[in-house]
Amino acid sequence: MRSLIIARRTRVLAPSRLGLRIIEAHGCHLIHVISEASGDLVWLRWFDIGQTNIQSIIPLKKLRVLELCENWRQADHRLLELWVDDCDAPLQLRELIISYCKEFRRFPNSIGRLKQLRKIVLDSTKHLESLPEEFCQLQSLEHLELNSCDGLSSLPNSMGNLRKLRHLSLLGCKKLGRLPDSCKELRLLQHLSLSSCPNVTFMSDIMENMSNLEYLSLTCCYQLEELPRHITNQVSLRELHLEHMWNLREIPVKIDQLNKLQKLCVGGDLLTSLPASLGDLSSLTALEITNSTSMECLPDSLGRLSLLERLEIDDLGVKSLPESISQLTNLESLWICRCPISELDLGVGSFSSSLSKLKTIELSDNDLLSKICISKDCCAGLETLTVEKNRNLTEIKELPSSVRNLVITRCPKLSALPSFAELTSLREFEKIGCYQVKKIEGLNHCRELEALKAYTWWEMPNIESLEYMERLRVLHLTGMRKSVVEGCIQSMEKWPGEIKVSTRAVRNAASLVNSLAIPTLSVVDSCSNVQTERKQGPKLVFEQPTNGNAIIVCFVVRTPGGAQMIGVSGDSFSTLSSYAKVEEGAWVWIGLFTQRSKWYTSNAYEARFSGENGMVEKGLVAMVEEDRVTEVLRRLLGVMEI
Repeated sequence: MRSLIIARRTRVLAPSRLGLRIIEAHGCHLIHVISEASGDLVWLRWFDIGQTNIQSIIPLKKLRVLELCENWRQADHRLLELWVDDCDAPLQLRELIISYCKEFRRFPNSIGRLKQLRKIVLDSTKHLESLPEEFCQLQSLEHLELNSCDGLSSLPNSMGNLRKLRHLSLLGCKKLGRLPDSCKELRLLQHLSLSSCPNVTFMSDIMENMSNLEYLSLTCCYQLEELPRHITNQVSLRELHLEHMWNLREIPVKIDQLNKLQKLCVGGDLLTSLPASLGDLSSLTALEITNSTSMECLPDSLGRLSLLERLEIDDLGVKSLPESISQLTNLESLWICRCPISELDLGVGSFSSSLSKLKTIELSDNDLLSKICISKDCCAGLETLTVEKNRNLTEIKELPSSVRNLVITRCPKLSALPSFAELTSLREFEKIGCYQVKKIEGLNHCRELEALKAYTWWEMPNIESLEYMERLRVLHLTGMRKSVVEGCIQSMEKWPGEIKVSTRAVRNAASLVNSLAIPTLSVVDSCSNVQTERKQGPKLVFEQPTNGNAIIVCFVVRTPGGAQMIGVSGDSFSTLSSYAKVEEGAWVWIGLFTQRSKWYTSNAYEARFSGENGMVEKGLVAMVEEDRVTEVLRRLLGVMEI
């Protein structure tokens, strides 16, 4: 046997006889398996190690890959160091990965003897403050990640000796200060991330010799007032992140020299404009401009970005889009958030026939946005439109017939929608918190509709029948009038795969349970067979339905503290989820589960009421044939009233 994966409860007898070379172990109780393994062990991944060091535990002589990960919930037995005696150093080690060992404090001085070590990853430590100078003797090191090392304040002065280093990530090292000047000698470096290092600084010409750099992130480097002097000489650079740079005042005019740059993310409170040369980034496919409230306009040169596919602007002072955007013939995604734009009109003037490849538009939290018009002539390929939390939006005037997904939420002043008669491709429609919309014209023409979601009667006032929606698979009609919901249910020849309905009151809790004249799998009275937990409340446990059947779950809960939530583990499994107040201190919950749901991953589910000190007064778990589901739904609705 050459490899072995050991779970927490696995017992392995006489491990030294197995001749193991590869072990993946879970749990600190497996020390005997690892320590007794033969000296041929070359690869070890150990989770929940529970040891202060690994010396004399792990046969290190031939080890090439060592991965250690602690259980961050465990308070004791924290890994403090790797090995103490230099003679025990694993000289053949090529990869060293240490994750979530929060008490790890230092690398041994003998780390420099590991001449074959190519990759080091250290993630999420608190007490590592520095690296030994011997660390820079790792002549074969190509990949170094020191991420979320909260205590790391400095790097060795001889970092430049790591001549083969290609990947350097110092993500989230909050105390890290000035980088050593010798870092300019890392000539082979391709990936450099200093994201979320708020105190980091470096010499202005640190990138003078980094001609191979392909990825650079300085996001959240708050101390930087200007970019490195030679950043525009990085002709191999493909991705550049400059978001949340509070003290950055300008982007270099010569940024157009980065002719291989494909993604640019930029943003800072002091940025007032972008250089016109930005439009000459001939390879750029993604542009994100964020958190620059002083920037009131975008350069007209953006229209020259002929390969641009995604444009995102967030929290800018921009009041309108430049007309040159109509020249972005390859644009596929447009995202506008938290900008004082008053109108989005993609249908007149220069926008009359241009953005044919645009597939996704998202408009969120634009407080001054009052009107949206997206014509089919301009955006003939639009598939998804998301409009969220635009509190002064009053009208959506026109939409192209190609729209497949339409989500409109929390727009309280919206009162006018275009006719849905031409939205023949619509697959999903969701409308929440748009109470001024009194009628939706032409909804019955949306015969391809697969998901319909509305959360109060005012959201969908003119729904009376669903008989024309043959493809409907998801139906959420929460808070609807009884007559509306009853009409919807009765009109369905084939009920959807997922239904969620609820009413505001139940006339008689006992009759609701007793009215289900169907064979029961188990009946609960006065908490019999119900597991009650003080914090999470009582629950019913049931298995998934067999083929051709559905499961009905129904119970009444009485709690003096009032109801907080009633739900099901894995809520996506629920095809009908309804709860309503019966009387003061009493609530009823109904659930319907079916094999048609494609998300089934286990055989047991539970319905849980999360009110404290709750008592299940009456309940049942029953099985019903799928062809009787509509009948059962009608029967349940029969005891509900407003």
